[in-house]
Amino acid sequence: MVTLILCIVVTSEYKEYQPVRRMENHRYLSKEINASIYSWFIFNWVNSMMNEGYLCMLNDEDLPKLPVKNRTKYTLANFREHHITSLLISLDYSFCSELTIQVFYALIWSIFIFGPHYFLNLIVGFIEKAPSQHEPVFTTYLYVFGLFIFNIVQLLSFQCMLYIGHVLHIYIQSIIIGKVYAKALCRHDATEDETEKKIGNINNLVSMDTQKIGELSAYIFYIYTYPIQILIYIWSLWYLLGYSTMFSITVIIITYPLPTHLSKMYENSYKNIMKATDKHLVLMNELLHTMRIIKFFAWES
Repeated sequence: MVTLILCIVVTSEYKEYQPVRRMENHRYLSKEINASIYSWFIFNWVNSMMNEGYLCMLNDEDLPKLPVKNRTKYTLANFREHHITSLLISLDYSFCSELTIQVFYALIWSIFIFGPHYFLNLIVGFIEKAPSQHEPVFTTYLYVFGLFIFNIVQLLSFQCMLYIGHVLHIYIQSIIIGKVYAKALCRHDATEDETEKKIGNINNLVSMDTQKIGELSAYIFYIYTYPIQILIYIWSLWYLLGYSTMFSITVIIITYPLPTHLSKMYENSYKNIMKATDKHLVLMNELLHTMRIIKFFAWES
Protein backbone atom coordinates (compact mmCIF):
# COMPACT_ATOMS: atom_id res chain seq x y z
CA MET A 1 0.00 0.00 0.00
CA VAL A 2 2.85 2.41 0.80
CA THR A 3 4.48 1.66 -2.57
CA LEU A 4 1.14 2.19 -4.35
CA ILE A 5 0.57 5.54 -2.61
CA LEU A 6 4.13 6.61 -3.43
CA CYS A 7 3.61 5.77 -7.14
CA ILE A 8 0.35 7.76 -7.19
CA VAL A 9 2.01 10.78 -5.55
CA VAL A 10 5.00 10.70 -7.92
CA THR A 11 2.96 10.31 -11.12
CA SER A 12 0.02 12.60 -10.26
CA GLU A 13 -0.09 16.10 -11.70
CA TYR A 14 -0.05 19.18 -9.49
CA LYS A 15 -3.60 20.53 -9.60
CA GLU A 16 -3.53 23.75 -7.60
CA TYR A 17 -3.26 25.93 -10.72
CA GLN A 18 -5.04 24.65 -13.77
CA PRO A 19 -3.84 25.64 -17.26
CA VAL A 20 -5.86 28.60 -18.48
CA ARG A 21 -6.82 29.26 -22.09
CA ARG A 22 -5.54 32.65 -23.06
CA MET A 23 -8.30 33.95 -25.29
CA GLU A 24 -6.47 37.09 -26.43
CA ASN A 25 -3.63 35.09 -28.02
CA HIS A 26 -5.18 31.59 -28.01
CA ARG A 27 -2.41 30.07 -25.92
CA TYR A 28 -2.39 27.57 -23.12
CA LEU A 29 -0.28 28.16 -20.06
CA SER A 30 2.77 25.91 -20.03
CA LYS A 31 2.12 22.49 -18.50
CA GLU A 32 5.39 22.71 -16.60
CA ILE A 33 3.68 24.29 -13.56
CA ASN A 34 1.32 21.26 -13.28
CA ALA A 35 3.95 18.61 -13.99
CA SER A 36 4.33 15.73 -11.56
CA ILE A 37 7.70 14.60 -10.23
CA TYR A 38 7.80 11.84 -12.82
CA SER A 39 6.76 14.20 -15.64
CA TRP A 40 9.29 16.84 -14.60
CA PHE A 41 12.15 14.33 -14.45
CA ILE A 42 11.57 12.91 -17.93
CA PHE A 43 10.19 16.17 -19.45
CA ASN A 44 6.88 14.50 -20.20
CA TRP A 45 5.12 17.88 -20.05
CA VAL A 46 6.50 18.88 -23.49
CA ASN A 47 5.14 15.76 -25.25
CA SER A 48 1.90 17.40 -26.39
CA MET A 49 3.75 20.25 -28.10
CA MET A 50 6.23 17.81 -29.69
CA ASN A 51 3.41 15.65 -31.01
CA GLU A 52 1.69 18.69 -32.46
CA GLY A 53 4.96 19.80 -34.07
CA TYR A 54 5.38 16.32 -35.55
CA LEU A 55 1.92 16.46 -37.18
CA CYS A 56 2.06 20.05 -38.46
CA MET A 57 4.29 23.12 -38.51
CA LEU A 58 4.20 25.10 -35.28
CA ASN A 59 3.36 28.78 -35.42
CA ASP A 60 3.89 31.46 -32.80
CA GLU A 61 0.39 31.06 -31.40
CA ASP A 62 0.91 27.30 -30.99
CA LEU A 63 3.68 27.76 -28.41
CA PRO A 64 2.56 27.63 -24.77
CA LYS A 65 2.56 30.66 -22.53
CA LEU A 66 5.55 30.83 -20.21
CA PRO A 67 4.95 30.36 -16.47
CA VAL A 68 4.79 33.64 -14.58
CA LYS A 69 8.12 33.10 -12.81
CA ASN A 70 9.92 32.65 -16.16
CA ARG A 71 8.74 35.93 -17.66
CA THR A 72 11.04 38.94 -17.85
CA LYS A 73 8.71 41.18 -15.82
CA TYR A 74 8.78 38.83 -12.82
CA THR A 75 12.52 38.14 -13.21
CA LEU A 76 13.41 41.84 -13.17
CA ALA A 77 11.07 42.48 -10.22
CA ASN A 78 12.68 39.63 -8.28
CA PHE A 79 16.15 40.97 -9.10
CA ARG A 80 15.29 44.51 -8.00
CA GLU A 81 13.90 43.12 -4.74
CA HIS A 82 17.23 41.41 -3.94
CA HIS A 83 19.48 44.02 -5.55
CA ILE A 84 22.52 45.19 -3.60
CA THR A 85 25.83 46.79 -4.56
CA SER A 86 27.41 43.73 -6.17
CA LEU A 87 25.72 42.34 -9.28
CA LEU A 88 27.06 38.82 -8.69
CA ILE A 89 25.78 38.66 -5.10
CA SER A 90 22.44 40.11 -6.21
CA LEU A 91 22.07 37.33 -8.79
CA ASP A 92 23.01 34.79 -6.13
CA TYR A 93 20.32 36.08 -3.77
CA SER A 94 17.73 36.27 -6.55
CA PHE A 95 18.19 32.66 -7.70
CA CYS A 96 19.30 31.03 -4.45
CA SER A 97 16.66 28.27 -4.61
CA GLU A 98 17.46 27.35 -8.23
CA LEU A 99 21.19 27.27 -7.52
CA THR A 100 20.67 25.12 -4.41
CA ILE A 101 18.62 22.58 -6.36
CA GLN A 102 21.23 22.57 -9.11
CA VAL A 103 24.00 21.89 -6.57
CA PHE A 104 21.97 18.98 -5.19
CA TYR A 105 21.59 17.44 -8.66
CA ALA A 106 25.26 18.15 -9.40
CA LEU A 107 26.40 16.21 -6.32
CA ILE A 108 24.16 13.26 -7.26
CA TRP A 109 25.54 13.30 -10.81
CA SER A 110 29.16 13.57 -9.62
CA ILE A 111 28.78 10.48 -7.41
CA PHE A 112 26.46 8.30 -9.47
CA ILE A 113 28.48 8.79 -12.65
CA PHE A 114 31.00 6.32 -11.21
CA GLY A 115 28.32 3.69 -10.52
CA PRO A 116 28.43 2.00 -13.96
CA HIS A 117 32.22 1.66 -13.77
CA TYR A 118 32.02 0.25 -10.25
CA PHE A 119 29.40 -2.38 -11.10
CA LEU A 120 31.18 -3.26 -14.35
CA ASN A 121 34.33 -3.88 -12.32
CA LEU A 122 32.34 -6.17 -10.00
CA ILE A 123 30.98 -8.12 -12.99
CA VAL A 124 34.48 -8.55 -14.45
CA GLY A 125 35.76 -9.63 -11.05
CA PHE A 126 32.97 -12.22 -10.80
CA ILE A 127 33.91 -13.64 -14.21
CA GLU A 128 37.63 -13.81 -13.35
CA LYS A 129 37.07 -15.73 -10.12
CA ALA A 130 37.63 -19.47 -9.99
CA PRO A 131 34.47 -21.65 -10.01
CA SER A 132 35.09 -22.59 -6.38
CA GLN A 133 35.19 -18.91 -5.36
CA HIS A 134 32.12 -17.87 -7.32
CA GLU A 135 29.36 -16.04 -5.52
CA PRO A 136 25.73 -16.99 -6.23
CA VAL A 137 24.70 -16.27 -9.82
CA PHE A 138 21.88 -14.09 -8.53
CA THR A 139 24.55 -11.61 -7.37
CA THR A 140 25.48 -10.84 -10.98
CA TYR A 141 21.86 -9.92 -11.71
CA LEU A 142 22.05 -7.44 -8.84
CA TYR A 143 25.23 -6.00 -10.38
CA VAL A 144 23.51 -5.59 -13.75
CA PHE A 145 20.45 -4.05 -12.09
CA GLY A 146 22.72 -1.64 -10.19
CA LEU A 147 24.48 -0.79 -13.46
CA PHE A 148 21.12 0.13 -15.00
CA ILE A 149 19.82 2.10 -11.99
CA PHE A 150 22.99 4.15 -11.52
CA ASN A 151 23.06 4.96 -15.25
CA ILE A 152 19.45 6.16 -15.18
CA VAL A 153 19.90 8.24 -12.01
CA GLN A 154 23.04 10.00 -13.22
CA LEU A 155 21.50 10.75 -16.62
CA LEU A 156 18.29 12.15 -15.10
CA SER A 157 20.29 14.22 -12.60
CA PHE A 158 22.47 15.63 -15.37
CA GLN A 159 19.46 16.54 -17.54
CA CYS A 160 17.65 18.26 -14.64
CA MET A 161 20.84 20.10 -13.69
CA LEU A 162 21.35 21.20 -17.30
CA TYR A 163 17.72 22.33 -17.60
CA ILE A 164 18.02 24.49 -14.47
CA GLY A 165 21.23 25.94 -15.90
CA HIS A 166 19.52 26.92 -19.16
CA VAL A 167 16.61 28.48 -17.24
CA LEU A 168 19.15 30.53 -15.26
CA HIS A 169 20.72 31.46 -18.61
CA ILE A 170 17.42 33.02 -19.72
CA TYR A 171 16.92 34.73 -16.35
CA ILE A 172 20.35 36.33 -16.27
CA GLN A 173 20.26 37.28 -19.95
CA SER A 174 16.93 39.09 -19.51
CA ILE A 175 18.22 40.88 -16.39
CA ILE A 176 21.40 42.08 -18.10
CA ILE A 177 19.53 43.25 -21.20
CA GLY A 178 17.09 45.16 -18.96
CA LYS A 179 19.96 46.74 -17.01
CA VAL A 180 21.81 47.73 -20.20
CA TYR A 181 18.76 49.41 -21.72
CA ALA A 182 17.87 51.11 -18.43
CA LYS A 183 21.40 52.50 -18.24
CA ALA A 184 21.29 53.60 -21.88
CA LEU A 185 17.97 55.40 -21.44
CA CYS A 186 19.30 57.31 -18.41
CA ARG A 187 22.54 58.49 -20.05
CA HIS A 188 23.31 62.18 -20.64
CA ASP A 189 23.38 63.84 -24.05
CA ALA A 190 26.57 63.35 -26.01
CA THR A 191 28.06 64.27 -29.36
CA GLU A 192 27.01 62.42 -32.50
CA ASP A 193 30.24 60.40 -32.70
CA GLU A 194 29.95 59.33 -29.08
CA THR A 195 26.29 58.45 -29.60
CA GLU A 196 27.10 56.22 -32.57
CA LYS A 197 29.87 54.53 -30.59
CA LYS A 198 27.56 53.95 -27.61
CA ILE A 199 24.86 52.50 -29.86
CA GLY A 200 27.39 50.06 -31.28
CA ASN A 201 28.55 49.07 -27.80
CA ILE A 202 24.96 48.62 -26.62
CA ASN A 203 24.12 46.43 -29.58
CA ASN A 204 27.22 44.35 -28.92
CA LEU A 205 26.35 44.03 -25.22
CA VAL A 206 22.81 42.91 -26.00
CA SER A 207 23.66 40.56 -28.87
CA MET A 208 27.01 39.02 -27.93
CA ASP A 209 28.11 39.69 -24.35
CA THR A 210 24.80 38.78 -22.70
CA GLN A 211 24.79 35.51 -24.63
CA LYS A 212 28.28 34.66 -23.36
CA ILE A 213 27.42 35.55 -19.76
CA GLY A 214 24.24 33.49 -20.02
CA GLU A 215 26.19 30.50 -21.31
CA LEU A 216 28.60 30.84 -18.38
CA SER A 217 25.70 30.73 -15.94
CA ALA A 218 24.20 27.72 -17.74
CA TYR A 219 27.36 25.61 -17.34
CA ILE A 220 28.71 27.03 -14.09
CA PHE A 221 28.11 23.72 -12.30
CA TYR A 222 31.20 22.29 -14.00
CA ILE A 223 33.35 24.54 -11.78
CA TYR A 224 32.57 22.55 -8.64
CA THR A 225 31.60 19.15 -10.11
CA TYR A 226 34.87 18.52 -11.95
CA PRO A 227 37.10 18.88 -8.84
CA ILE A 228 34.84 16.41 -6.99
CA GLN A 229 35.02 13.95 -9.89
CA ILE A 230 38.81 14.34 -10.15
CA LEU A 231 39.21 13.48 -6.46
CA ILE A 232 36.97 10.42 -6.82
CA TYR A 233 38.88 9.37 -9.95
CA ILE A 234 42.23 9.62 -8.17
CA TRP A 235 40.97 7.68 -5.15
CA SER A 236 39.49 4.96 -7.40
CA LEU A 237 42.70 4.62 -9.42
CA TRP A 238 44.73 4.46 -6.22
CA TYR A 239 42.44 1.71 -4.93
CA LEU A 240 42.81 -0.29 -8.17
CA LEU A 241 46.43 0.39 -9.23
CA GLY A 242 48.23 1.53 -6.11
CA TYR A 243 51.45 3.52 -6.62
CA SER A 244 51.12 3.33 -10.41
CA THR A 245 48.46 6.04 -10.13
CA MET A 246 51.15 8.60 -9.25
CA PHE A 247 52.79 8.19 -12.67
CA SER A 248 49.57 9.00 -14.52
CA ILE A 249 48.93 12.01 -12.27
CA THR A 250 52.51 13.19 -12.88
CA VAL A 251 52.01 13.00 -16.65
CA ILE A 252 48.80 15.04 -16.36
CA ILE A 253 50.59 17.70 -14.28
CA ILE A 254 53.51 17.91 -16.72
CA THR A 255 51.25 18.28 -19.78
CA TYR A 256 48.89 20.75 -18.06
CA PRO A 257 50.71 23.96 -19.20
CA LEU A 258 50.00 23.15 -22.87
CA PRO A 259 46.17 23.36 -22.71
CA THR A 260 46.53 26.35 -20.37
CA HIS A 261 48.62 28.16 -22.98
CA LEU A 262 46.12 27.25 -25.71
CA SER A 263 43.21 28.53 -23.61
CA LYS A 264 45.02 31.85 -23.09
CA MET A 265 45.61 32.12 -26.84
CA TYR A 266 41.90 31.47 -27.41
CA GLU A 267 41.00 34.12 -24.81
CA ASN A 268 43.21 36.72 -26.51
CA SER A 269 41.73 35.86 -29.90
CA TYR A 270 38.23 36.21 -28.47
CA LYS A 271 39.06 39.66 -27.08
CA ASN A 272 40.32 40.74 -30.51
CA ILE A 273 37.14 39.39 -32.08
CA MET A 274 35.02 41.40 -29.62
CA LYS A 275 36.98 44.58 -30.43
CA ALA A 276 36.48 43.96 -34.14
CA THR A 277 32.77 43.33 -33.55
CA ASP A 278 32.44 46.64 -31.67
CA LYS A 279 34.17 48.48 -34.51
CA HIS A 280 32.01 46.70 -37.08
CA LEU A 281 28.77 47.64 -35.29
CA VAL A 282 29.87 51.28 -34.95
CA LEU A 283 30.71 51.49 -38.67
CA MET A 284 27.42 49.83 -39.67
CA ASN A 285 25.40 52.22 -37.49
CA GLU A 286 27.27 55.19 -38.96
CA LEU A 287 26.64 53.88 -42.47
CA LEU A 288 22.93 53.35 -41.84
CA HIS A 289 22.66 56.80 -40.22
CA THR A 290 24.29 58.43 -43.26
CA MET A 291 21.99 56.53 -45.64
CA ARG A 292 18.98 57.69 -43.61
CA ILE A 293 20.09 61.33 -43.93
CA ILE A 294 20.62 61.00 -47.70
CA LYS A 295 17.18 59.43 -48.14
CA PHE A 296 15.52 62.00 -45.86
CA PHE A 297 16.89 65.03 -47.73
CA ALA A 298 16.52 63.35 -51.14
CA TRP A 299 20.15 63.99 -52.05
CA GLU A 300 20.28 61.00 -54.41
CA SER A 301 19.72 61.40 -58.14
